[in-house]
This record gives sequence, C-alpha cells and structure tokens, in this order.
Amino acid sequence: KDGFHFVLMDDLESYEIVACDNKEGYVEFPDDYLDYPVKKIGEYLFAPPQADNGMLLVNPKTGENCNKITTRIKLPKYLGEIGDYAFCYCLALQEVVMPDSVITIGNNAFFRCYILRDIHLPSSLRTVGDSAFQFAVYGTQELIFPDGIESIGSLAFVGDKDSSGINLSISSKVEKVVIPGTIKKVGRSAFGGNQGLKDIEIHTDNIEEFEGNAFGDTAWYEAQPEGFVYLDKILYVYKGELPENYKLTVNADVMGIAGDAFNHQKNLKEVWLADGVKLLGPSIFSDTGLTSVRLPADLTMIPDFCFTTDGRIEEVEIPASVTHIGKMALRFAARFILHTKCRVRIDSFGTYARVCYEGVDYSYSAWRPSYEGNYWYVDEEGYFTIWE
Repeated sequence: KDGFHFVLMDDLESYEIVACDNKEGYVEFPDDYLDYPVKKIGEYLFAPPQADNGMLLVNPKTGENCNKITTRIKLPKYLGEIGDYAFCYCLALQEVVMPDSVITIGNNAFFRCYILRDIHLPSSLRTVGDSAFQFAVYGTQELIFPDGIESIGSLAFVGDKDSSGINLSISSKVEKVVIPGTIKKVGRSAFGGNQGLKDIEIHTDNIEEFEGNAFGDTAWYEAQPEGFVYLDKILYVYKGELPENYKLTVNADVMGIAGDAFNHQKNLKEVWLADGVKLLGPSIFSDTGLTSVRLPADLTMIPDFCFTTDGRIEEVEIPASVTHIGKMALRFAARFILHTKCRVRIDSFGTYARVCYEGVDYSYSAWRPSYEGNYWYVDEEGYFTIWE
C-alpha cells in the first residue's frame, strides 16, 4: 500500500514494514495497515544492497550505493522496534521523528548517517544496539537517556573519529551524557571519539556489564588527572603507568571494574578484590605481570580475557558463587580450585592448567581418555564435567 510492503507479525495483531518503494525526500511511514498498528521497521530497509555473504555493497569513501535521497523520516506512532541496519548509510538524512513508543533501536540502525541532527531518545527506550548511531550524532549537545534504559551497545554513539580512515567533515557536538540507574550494560567504546564530551552523569547501581573504553578520546577523559578514574561506583581505568611491583586492592565501596581498566599495566603484580566487588569487565587485567589474585567470594562471572596475562601464578581459587567463566578468562595460572561445576569453555583455562575439584586435580581431555588419570571436559550444555 502506497509503496510500503507489510508483513503480519507473530502476534497476528501488528505489522512490520519490510520494504519501501519511494525513499526520496521526506518519507512518512504509515501508522497502521488494515486496522492493525505498525510495530516494527524491518532490517536493512533503507540500507545498501548486500552481497551473497551478507556484506553491504557500499563504499563510504565515495558514497557508492549509499542512500543520498532521503532527507527526513517520520516513523509510525505505535512503533516498538527499529531493525538492524534499517537506515544505515543514509547520507542525506537530517531528521528522524521518533515516537515515544520505541523500545529497541537495532544494531547499526543509523550507522553513518553523518548529518543526522538532534537525536530524540524515546521515553520507552530500553535497548540501543551496537553502532546504532555511530558517526551520527551531529548537532546533538546532550544525550539524556530515559528512565528505563537498560542497554547501550558497543560503539553505539561513537563520534568524530572514523577508524576506517575516512576524514569526517562534520564533528560531533555532544557535550553531555546522562544515564540513569536503570542501566545494566554499557558497551565497548559506546561514546568514544566524541571529543567535545566533557560532562558525564551515570548511576551504576544496577550495572551488570561495563566494557572498556566507553568514554575514551573525549574531553572528559582528557581532563582526568593521572591515577584511578571512577564513574559513580565503577572503577573505570587507571590513567598513566602504575608504580613498579604494584599491589592493587579494591574495596567493597567499588561495585565493579570496567573492561580494559588495567590492560597492559606490566607493573601490576598482585590483585586483591574485596567481597562485594560484583562486576568484572572483559580484558581488565590482560597483558599484565600478575603473580597473585584474590577474587571476591560473591563473584558470579569471570568475563572473556579477564586475566589473560604475562604473569605466572601457582594457584587461584574460584569462588563457589561463580556460574560462568568466559573465553580465555584465566589463561595465567598453573592450578585452579573450583568449587562448583560452572559454565566454562575449552579455552577458559590455560592449555596445561590443572583444575582441582573436591580435592582432586584434573587435566583437560576433549575425548574420553583410554589411559589412567583424572580428566575433565565441557559437556553439551557448556558445563565443567568430569570423565567417569
């Protein structure tokens, strides 16, 4: 109807728009179709064409296959979700009228919409996907997230600097970011590269994931003195170089440590984390010189690459509260004491590490061993399991 193509959604009471024939100038999306509301904008709706392998056939340097004709968009008033890549590479897009019903903005939804002006963050918004507004924050001075926001993806609001080497002629105007206490996840480099960003308000009472470099290459970070840098209850990073043979003690007034916080700190030798430090981000202690680690007794997760270090530790005790150990999370010690059969990966521990469970040391074997000894493996559901 009217150049829009609709698909009935699974609830049988709403529609998704999956194609649009006319993308020139001002595009006003219909609010409903056949008396049912439009609840979703489909994936790749205005995106460049795709190759057989799913890669976008686009050259951002020359603008080849980019959308250069859509200037304004008004989205349906009952809309709940904007699909992945829906409006990416709309190079002429200046304005998006977004209703307060939107809950989810998908990955890369407005990626490289270089001249998109002020961004309205709907009051119902819960999730912003990876790279959703990467290089698309022109004109927005304040990013004030609504109460209820839960997840801000990796690279979601990256501005100014383009890692592909493209010289952006338009700079981000973002100066302030406000994130309420409902936030659970802040992705890697979520606001990085917004060089004018100087004011950050964040409440971390409910944070569950805080990845590295979230506010890197900003005026706020440049203004921080050398030493420990905090964001509310999160130890964000150590700026500068630690003293030689440094022992890090993190007390319980710190809720967690952001990803990459001590990455490449060769002088870091010991880490003592108090009970109550609930959150560890990925790659916190990667490429360090650790020789001793004490983990919180109430820790529940050890994320990817957390302790992938150059140091050598004889033994580490994993608290019974830990339910998941991530990719290459503990590739640094000779022996681990495990109190529960938690979720692990084949590469969670070092290749030759011994895992002690209920007083018995086990080595890893992917197949049922035909020789004597004690061995463990990862079962189909991803749990530490002992070969009987």
